[in-house]
Parts: sequence; structure tokens; C-alpha cells
Amino acid sequence: MALPSEGADLEHHVVETLKLLPALMRSLDRRTPKHARKLGASAAQMRAIVHLAEYGPQTMGELARGLTITTPSATGLVGPLVEKGFLQRERDLTDRRVVRVDLTPSARVEAERLLAERREEMATALEGMSEQERAHFVEGLRRLIDVYESRARRARGA
Repeated sequence: MALPSEGADLEHHVVETLKLLPALMRSLDRRTPKHARKLGASAAQMRAIVHLAEYGPQTMGELARGLTITTPSATGLVGPLVEKGFLQRERDLTDRRVVRVDLTPSARVEAERLLAERREEMATALEGMSEQERAHFVEGLRRLIDVYESRARRARGA
């Protein structure tokens, strides 16, 4: 059996990756609704909760950028989460005009539970790989993100 040429091999990996990424995202998103239902939150609200668990207190603009939504949409997510007792607004200690949102202790527990499940699933997937394969996998993901973010910035004129 002949080995594929570099171009054909690259094209095969491009097509396969484009097929796998949406399946991966759907698989990750399927985990969120279970936790969201438990909290009485929407899947979008749960994404905000998990994001804040991963990155800490943020302004509305920072949260919006992290979730790739508009600031008004982030504000729309945050309001009900504050009312339900999942988020709290805090004034910035160095600039009192700045308001950050952060998780309440109960929301942090739920978010950490979801993140622990995701870490366990990822560890299961990676444990069959050598250290070099894991490093290449992570580097590939970083490159992919860099390409897409770079193109998005250029499209916005940034």
C-alpha cells in the first residue's frame, strides 16, 4: 500500500478534524444541561457559571469576551443568576466604578463538580497517549485556536 502524499495526508487530517470538532463540542455541551437543570439555570447561564469558575471574577465586558457574546447578552445572563443567588456583584477595590461578577459559594461547588467531571473525562482520553502525543495534541489545539482567533481579529479590523 502506497503512503499518501503530504498534501493528501494534510487534506485528510483537515477533513477529519473539521468533522471531529463539532462532535466534540456536542459531547461537551451534553454534560452542561444536566448540571444546569439541577441548578434551574439555562445552558447559557451554566456556561457563564463555569467560565467564572475557571477564570475568576470578571467585568461584564470580560465575561462577554470570554463567552464570545455581546456585553448586553452577558448582562442578560448575569441578572437572573444574581437573583437566583448564583452570582454576586462586587465593586473593584482599586476602582469603585468597576463592577465585577463572581460566583457565590454554592454556585462554585456546582461549577467545580462539572469541571471535575470534565477533567476526569479528559484524563481518560489522554491517558492512552504518550507524553509526546499529549504535548502534540495540546500544541495542535493551541495552534487551531490561534488561527481562528487571528482571523476573527482581522475580520473585526482589530
